[in-house]
Amino acid sequence: MRRLLPTVMTALLLSEGAAWAGPFEDGRAASQRGDSAAAPSSKKPTQTGDPIGTATMLPDGSLQLHLRSVQCDGTIAEGELTIPSSAKNYQDIIGHVGGLKRLESKTVLAWPVAPCPSN
Repeated sequence: MRRLLPTVMTALLLSEGAAWAGPFEDGRAASQRGDSAAAPSSKKPTQTGDPIGTATMLPDGSLQLHLRSVQCDGTIAEGELTIPSSAKNYQDIIGHVGGLKRLESKTVLAWPVAPCPSN
């Protein structure tokens, strides 16, 4: 379970004022809404550096993240986060995607993940 995307998101992204929208916030998965264009579409486990979604800076400066990854067992972890500019890890997230300007979107690459165990 060390690879589970929600654990990474909790550790890296959730902070004061961060909003989390689960994978079925409006009754449809983000991939069904078309929010995961840069995210993996196969059942191949996500590896370090793989694209896992998008980050967009909203007009108010907050960051909207649409993220999706595939775990070693094929389970898909998917969700949407909104990070306010006041969050303590805000600059770390912007740095991770290579900088963002208002209304700009960029691909989010996977943070370092542990390799899947051998069978």
